[in-house]
Amino acid sequence: MLFLYSATLLVSAGLLFVVEPLVAKSLLPIAGGTAAAWTTSAAFFQTTLLAGYLYAHALHRWVRQEVQGVVHVLALVAVFFAFPLRGPAPAEAPAGMEPLWLFGQLGVLVGAPFFVLSASAPLLQHWLSVSRHTSSRDPYFLYSASNAGSLLALLAYPFAVEPLIGLSLQRRIWTAAFAAEIALIAACGVVTWRTHRRARVAQPDVVQTRALVAPTWRTRFRWMALAAVPSSLLLSVTSYISADLASLPLLWVGPLAIYLITFILAFAKWQPLPRERTLWLQPFLLIPLFVGFTGRLGTAPLLLLPLHALAFFVTALACHQTLALARPDPSSLTEYYVWISAGGALGGLFNVLVAPAAFSDVVEYPLGVALAVLLVRPWSDRRALVRDLGAALGAAAAVLGTAIAIERLRADWVGARLTLPLMTGLAGLFVFVSRSRPFRLALGMAALAGAAFGAPRVTSGARVSRSFYGVHAVIDKRNGLRELVHGNTLHGAQSLSPEHRHEPLTYFHRTGPVGQFLEGWHGRPERQRVAVVGLGTGSLAAYSEPGEHWTFYEIDPEVVRTARDRGLFSFLEDAKGRVDIILGDARRTLRLEPDGSLGVLVLDAFSSDSIPMHLLTREAFEMYLRKVQPSGVIVVHVSNRYLDVASVVASTARAVGAEALVQFDVPTPAESAQGKLPSQWMLVVRSQSILAPLASRDRWATPAPFGRVWTDDSNSLWPIVHLFERARRAQVSSARQQEDVVRPAG
Repeated sequence: MLFLYSATLLVSAGLLFVVEPLVAKSLLPIAGGTAAAWTTSAAFFQTTLLAGYLYAHALHRWVRQEVQGVVHVLALVAVFFAFPLRGPAPAEAPAGMEPLWLFGQLGVLVGAPFFVLSASAPLLQHWLSVSRHTSSRDPYFLYSASNAGSLLALLAYPFAVEPLIGLSLQRRIWTAAFAAEIALIAACGVVTWRTHRRARVAQPDVVQTRALVAPTWRTRFRWMALAAVPSSLLLSVTSYISADLASLPLLWVGPLAIYLITFILAFAKWQPLPRERTLWLQPFLLIPLFVGFTGRLGTAPLLLLPLHALAFFVTALACHQTLALARPDPSSLTEYYVWISAGGALGGLFNVLVAPAAFSDVVEYPLGVALAVLLVRPWSDRRALVRDLGAALGAAAAVLGTAIAIERLRADWVGARLTLPLMTGLAGLFVFVSRSRPFRLALGMAALAGAAFGAPRVTSGARVSRSFYGVHAVIDKRNGLRELVHGNTLHGAQSLSPEHRHEPLTYFHRTGPVGQFLEGWHGRPERQRVAVVGLGTGSLAAYSEPGEHWTFYEIDPEVVRTARDRGLFSFLEDAKGRVDIILGDARRTLRLEPDGSLGVLVLDAFSSDSIPMHLLTREAFEMYLRKVQPSGVIVVHVSNRYLDVASVVASTARAVGAEALVQFDVPTPAESAQGKLPSQWMLVVRSQSILAPLASRDRWATPAPFGRVWTDDSNSLWPIVHLFERARRAQVSSARQQEDVVRPAG
């Protein structure tokens, strides 16, 4: 029985955690391909999980045990035939309504199968509890088997399933596995029916006696809170580390794997890390975490990633261990899981719907950590609340006071980087000494959270805004440049000096690859009509000339607002040619352009790990070539710290019958001082003879193709990942050798 139940739960959880990335990935192109789209999808699945658990609870309460299996199998069969898994239909996400739109799309595509499959975990545990098995008194350990299946599917998808199998074949395999799961559920139902009949004959009063035990409302709300905080932290950690620390590919897998592991450990019969040890370890990780927040704009990201992962692991494990210890008698098992899923849904919905509207930064992350500290510790000294609150606010005031003093005294950024973490560390030490007092520790954490997030913004003078697509900050640097950053990704800069404010900087410098091409293409008829995918600060508009028509395609309305604000950036306002901006996903909006109408198409949307892969597929480039003139040029910005985007573009260009050239440019010390950054660009043309008039033709080289061509049905980041920038260092070395050949010494 245990083997059958465990195998069924393993398959059920695996199906759930395979269909999540499968369906979410097919919708990511429409939703912009950002981390926010992943977290919104996660919130949808958490909400649907609640509906599935409510269905399981209703079966337990209102359907006789003997027919529960029949009802559930019939529901599975009905969903199997009525709601086949299919791809999304083309649609437009309305501006400002992206989360609700994504919820609706996911509901249509996979809502019914996910709903009915998610009920398997509580139902099977309930069925075991009414059997004569020796584990019937405590069937919660099966939850570990369920989460183990989720973990296996989570790790298998990006590293094995996605690189080898296309989306259409994935859907067919998933459908076949769904049919096998129906057979397993039916077998479990038969076994349960037989054992339940024997249990009723042997112990007729067991079920009735257990039903008399009911949890209090205070207990129910505590269950929900203990589940809500880790759920919120999961999305917060994913958003923070993928945007502010390191734009590492597939980074979303790590926090979710940790989240599942904490569930497995918390509900397992053997506890390798007891709750007492978890609570003892937690402050040792959280204090350095908040110290690290103060250096968020200048700290080496890869050094902080392990700290964030460990802090999240310990905090989520403490919540889930407390939740597991508070589990009720099996007679209330399905209700227990309803409250757990309600907490998970509330945590996810808070991050997706409430936090972006309430906070201009990812403040929900440190505040969630502070709330977790308060939830898992006993409230033994409530009379000291006022004193603890005063101590916590004093610690925060010390950090913020230091930050304000640094800004008032105009201290250099290096001094701020040293002073702020030091002051935060001293304040954290004060909080750490009080770790045995839950109120003081939790309130101290909350106060340090606000101070830690506010201090870098004070010292940098950043203006922060937030949208569905992420947090954007406009920062005035002490070198006289104003930058637009998204986490740790720079999206453009402008000089604050009036005589240099017209000059494009960073990746768009006039001596860089894109500058060489546009300057060399000056006066050609193809320059009359230019389209640019990705707006940023609007730096490329500085190349426009009178009589030219430039159209920028941008999916994030907050980026458009920032670029159009002359008080922040003036590239669009100062452009010599006509400049238009079209809001929406470029692949859909570009379809509206007449074929052969564009002379130059610039793709500038691949500067972080959240690259919109649908813009790099064979189908996308076939559409680009239709839109550009026979002598037109597609210019692709492929600068990336961790992904070899150039090889993908080279393979795709070859597949559609085009030719590609690449240039990796490294600035000289003098150019770096002017604000130029290293960049890698590609030119895609029907024939290299088109580029014959280009003066810098000898600086462009033929790239090595990736081998496997990306399509809308099959594409994966994992094969083009190069961590720790090994490939980048090789490119830098090659580019420097090229500079020595092309440019004479001196």
